[in-house]
Amino acid sequence: MVKLELRELTFSYAPDRPPLFKKLDFCVEPQTCSLLATPLGSGKSTFFKLLCGLYPQFGGQITNGGVFLEDQPLEQIVPFERAKRIGMLFQDPDKRFCMATLDQQLTFVLENLQLPADQITAKKQHILQELELTSLKDRQLSTLSGGQKQRVAISRALMLNPKYICFDEPTSALDPSLTKDVSNIIKSLANENIGVLIITHDM
Repeated sequence: MVKLELRELTFSYAPDRPPLFKKLDFCVEPQTCSLLATPLGSGKSTFFKLLCGLYPQFGGQITNGGVFLEDQPLEQIVPFERAKRIGMLFQDPDKRFCMATLDQQLTFVLENLQLPADQITAKKQHILQELELTSLKDRQLSTLSGGQKQRVAISRALMLNPKYICFDEPTSALDPSLTKDVSNIIKSLANENIGVLIITHDM
């Protein structure tokens, strides 16, 4: 079955430390929107990094089970291919911006996919219109509001046509109006056959 899942996963940060997760099962399926809400300090960010393949590559160790993407062990999928199938949106979207403007950022992502110039232009226009970002495409990313930056981060993830998108505290720094705006965009992703997971402490 098509899904992103943890299977009986046991994870710890060091051999002499107790497991943070023990024989944990969890899955995200396409066309679903799941919410994982737990208190601060309970391991949400670690969970996020495990599902996205950042752990154990960059920290900790899995001593039982593993993370699987469509029945393939996630650690066997090279990072570039993994990034095309699992979108990651961090609590601070600025961490994922490497260019000055939105247009430059989206062009950079698509050029790395080695798409022809006409396809790059068409894909950018589609995403900018879908997320109502056309008027912001030439603005300096550093000047955008928190809600605008989250929409930019979502547009960047969608450029890669992922099957899954994981959000780590996506509305933590937003006011109620912007929270509603971003939440509506996130919910709409499930209608595009994307499996969505939101990890947060704020119900």
